Amino acid sequence: MISPAGNDPKVAGLVFVAAYAPDEGQSGSSPAQANPTPIVNRIGMPDAFGFLKPTQTGIFQDFAPELSDLEKNVLLATQIPTSGNHLAAPLPVAPAWKTKPNWFIVASHDRVISAQLEQSEAQQMNAITVTLPTCHVAMLEDPFPAADFIEGAAENLSH
Repeated sequence: MISPAGNDPKVAGLVFVAAYAPDEGQSGSSPAQANPTPIVNRIGMPDAFGFLKPTQTGIFQDFAPELSDLEKNVLLATQIPTSGNHLAAPLPVAPAWKTKPNWFIVASHDRVISAQLEQSEAQQMNAITVTLPTCHVAMLEDPFPAADFIEGAAENLSH
């Protein structure tokens, strides 16, 4: 959820990659409730403080199923826990995507955030959109098209 940080005046535009993009007053998880993925609870198990620590099953079967076992193990070792409270908290400010140019990579094989939700968010934002046939980590599964899209966004902003 990059949009609050995107409100900084130094930020010229936003690129969302298989992401949640809530509106003001929505939480990261509220759009997902309308477009649930059946596996989201396997991705991370909550600890005593509400942080979701990635599980091996979640990484291997859902988060990054198309990556090599080596890449999956690196993700398992390096993916930091996500705050469940952060995902549940409503966005307190107007999102930057309402006032700044934005782009969106939809991952059509995403098992973490539904591709339908990603597409719906991109349309709501009037984002320039590309759909890649990838899992949630599009930038790892198909890095060249993802990087080209991000580079194109940066070039667009520099003109």
